[in-house]
Amino acid sequence: MGYVGTFTLTDAEGNSLLTRRYAAPAHANPSSIVQRLMSDLRRARQLKPELRIGVVQDAAVELWRLLRDALRAELKVPPWAIRWRETIDRYHLMQHLAQGLELLVRDPRARQKKLDQWRELLDRTDQAIVKIDRWFHRAALGRNRWCKRLEAVGRYIAVHRRLRYASAKKQGFHQGSGVTEGACKSLITSRTKRSGQRWRPRGIGAVLALKSLLASDRLHRFWPLFAERYVSVPLAA
Repeated sequence: MGYVGTFTLTDAEGNSLLTRRYAAPAHANPSSIVQRLMSDLRRARQLKPELRIGVVQDAAVELWRLLRDALRAELKVPPWAIRWRETIDRYHLMQHLAQGLELLVRDPRARQKKLDQWRELLDRTDQAIVKIDRWFHRAALGRNRWCKRLEAVGRYIAVHRRLRYASAKKQGFHQGSGVTEGACKSLITSRTKRSGQRWRPRGIGAVLALKSLLASDRLHRFWPLFAERYVSVPLAA
């Protein structure tokens, strides 16, 4: 396990123009990644003050709290204010909707048809999640046997404000956290989980730091500064 974050600049159509990737081992504090992310955000806003900000994550409460606190401090807004767009990863949402349908619809073909209808609806209107939420409430009436599992799905989709994918697409924001998921594989899995590898905290921390710089196209700038401390200087006679 480890922590991964990404900072991406997009064009008006949502195409990625530049991505910075950050990683930290499991024993580290994830706030270290947030600090680096805020530093890149600060620089980007200095170059373009009107830059719009969006956050895409899964529904983990602790991660949302961490980023909100950092963004409020960075943007100097009150503790209750949100001056950025928040989006829950669409792939995770569809997983939860599929799990809920399995509890309520026996026919696999009917479940798939309903899921396809919801995908299309989410592309068309921000009110899609409200209609989906109402469908679950109606369909779940009298299903006491599955109450807890359905409640979990209901809690997930109840945050309508973070599930507006139609307008996110129109405004050039990402609908999913695919960039970050890809960074998990390229930064951590492919480098630190090879056959027979064992890591000490200091070693894995250093490897992930260098891998993050390389994946963010920053190693060429960092290395001369880093190498200075290892250059021998002849002593004067």
